[in-house]
Amino acid sequence: RPWIGLRSGAVLPRLTARSLGLVFVLLLSACSGADSPPPDPVGGGEGETPAPFVVGVDYDAELVGQRWQILARETGDAPVPALRRLDSRLAMTELIEGSVSAVLVHRRASLPEERHAEGDDIVPRPPLTYSRVARVPVVLLVHEASPVRELSVAQATQLLSGEIRQWELVGGTPGGVVVYGRARQSEVNRLIRTELLGGSELLGALTVLPSDVAVSKAVADHREALGLGGGELPEGVRSVGLRGADGRLRLPGGRAAEGLDWPLVRDLYVVTVGPPEADVMAFVRLARSAEGARLAELSGGRSAGDAPLGDAPVPEAP
Repeated sequence: RPWIGLRSGAVLPRLTARSLGLVFVLLLSACSGADSPPPDPVGGGEGETPAPFVVGVDYDAELVGQRWQILARETGDAPVPALRRLDSRLAMTELIEGSVSAVLVHRRASLPEERHAEGDDIVPRPPLTYSRVARVPVVLLVHEASPVRELSVAQATQLLSGEIRQWELVGGTPGGVVVYGRARQSEVNRLIRTELLGGSELLGALTVLPSDVAVSKAVADHREALGLGGGELPEGVRSVGLRGADGRLRLPGGRAAEGLDWPLVRDLYVVTVGPPEADVMAFVRLARSAEGARLAELSGGRSAGDAPLGDAPVPEAP
């Protein structure tokens, strides 16, 4: 008979000797374990590797993050983080909620995210700290078969604003210009708007893709494409130079006396709630090391040099 619903005074089913023995064993086990120490946390036992700290990475930072992760494992100069891929729009929220120890992203938090990080004026919490680890050029991408090797700043502006829609007007083969880029609120588009378009919006025919890798692949597949992105370039794609009003040709890989000789550059940050903990700080130093800088360059970026931890100069949030 079922146990649920028995009336008071009802006769319970007769317990067999085996049932009584099982009950006795369970009671004895519970009593004997009352004073025993709790089990070790995962990865915390003697001789085991401690559980790694977790760094969230957005799509565009994943490749360089993986290279720095491998460097930490090979050199032992920093704890090896576990990397978790995050949507760039949700990365700050995941950090603030404590799902990750730090995030590796190309942007600062928005004003609502900053307020949420500091407790929404309800529960005071430490503000977000930005440690710049690399600088990544935003480049103009064309198919490798395109004859266009460079553009004047005026031509680039006209292509991106939609004033020029045919490649032959800028020295290309006949065909319409198809522009691939990132979401309009992204750091890539913010740079294009402020540095090339004087605050104006990109043309309405922009095809939005989720990552730099997706933009590069789209350009590799379409000879009429003009892409806006960064990072390591795949086969079939190359960047074009920009010639300024001063007549100088600037290339994404060029260097001036101070920093990159290129007008479109994104900062790459390790962001933490409050000052970086020791393991995160060691990872930041590794990223800024000579070998870390070399790996950043392989991924299309440049080292941030010796910018102070948690005190890097940063642009205003868009």
